[in-house]
Amino acid sequence: MTTLNTTTSVSDRQAAALRAGLVLLSRVGDTAAFYLTFDAPTYDTAPTLNALIADRTPRDKRSAAATDTARLTDLRFVAIALDTPLNDVRDYDDGVTVSIAVRLVIDGVDVRVWTPLTDSVTISFARALVLVPTVVPTGATA
Repeated sequence: MTTLNTTTSVSDRQAAALRAGLVLLSRVGDTAAFYLTFDAPTYDTAPTLNALIADRTPRDKRSAAATDTARLTDLRFVAIALDTPLNDVRDYDDGVTVSIAVRLVIDGVDVRVWTPLTDSVTISFARALVLVPTVVPTGATA
């Protein structure tokens, strides 16, 4: 991914990440609610923006399946608004949780819009939606 030059000041890189957050919000509108965090803590790190999909499931309707379905739906709408496919899957060490994400670069800032999932049915469905790379990390074609 293309990132901002790390020779700029920490505050400039943090401001760039904050601006990327504003661009993200303007592009996706009310398709999802987020917890936004941004950082560029040292001079040798590029700025990043993390946007965690917030749980908007009504409290009386919460279950793993309902929450995960709502979060995945929001993430899919975000992906459509950003014209970027779901393109990142991470398995947690607990053997249960998986995160699904849209990763992109906005104005030189690495952005990850993501949600954790724990419901096995939703996870299976989500994995099928993620864009599979056509090149394996070794450089050989898949």
